[in-house]
Amino acid sequence: MAEGASHHPLQPEYEKFLAADLAEALVRQYVRLKQRAWRDDHEGVQESGGKVAEHALRAAQHLGKMAVTGMRQEIRDMPSELKKLEQLPRTQADDAVRVVLPRVIGALYTLRNKRSGGHTAAEVDPSRADAALTERMADWLMAEFFRIGNKLPLDQAEAAVTALVERRIPAVYKLGGYRRVLRTGLTGPAELQRWSGIPRTTLSRYVDQLERERLVRTQNAGGSRRAFLLPPGERRVERERWLEPEQ
Repeated sequence: MAEGASHHPLQPEYEKFLAADLAEALVRQYVRLKQRAWRDDHEGVQESGGKVAEHALRAAQHLGKMAVTGMRQEIRDMPSELKKLEQLPRTQADDAVRVVLPRVIGALYTLRNKRSGGHTAAEVDPSRADAALTERMADWLMAEFFRIGNKLPLDQAEAAVTALVERRIPAVYKLGGYRRVLRTGLTGPAELQRWSGIPRTTLSRYVDQLERERLVRTQNAGGSRRAFLLPPGERRVERERWLEPEQ
């Protein structure tokens, strides 16, 4: 999915317990955060984290049976809004909604507002650590909302969210006449060879080597050979950032 696209497999799952516009906004910002994390865009992660926090507040308000801050309404005082959640009577919401969610949302929002931005040369730049913490808190919030909304154990909620969060990257990056193959399932037609610049026999040897290393699995169908990334291959692609076009 391209960054900022409006639909993702997570969206209908959250629409089961949130208003459609809120579910769309929450999922969109979360997916954007995950994409930025994959690109090591630390400041981008924190920016998206702040927006996730704002929509998470609205989701918590809904789960706490409160009036929900409008989607177009600016949240001017996040601490006060979170305090209202914590002051809900126990008969209206359980501790997860009254206590835990507000504190995690508050921490996520604080990272965006108090730690993002430039640092002096004498400082140790905390951006990477802050971005990692931001991502983990956003992961937890999404799983917790999913758990509460669907009345699931937390481990099942986490597994469901993880399974549905997939990086949607275009098969071929295009910029003018420039092409760069970006897909995870590789085939051997002339287009792939032309765009990659690898001869057919050499490409086949590369794929054989990747299969021997248990990074891909191959499948022959209809005269074509397809290669699919295995989990170790996915981790290597992400670690070495192979899907990014050359500068």
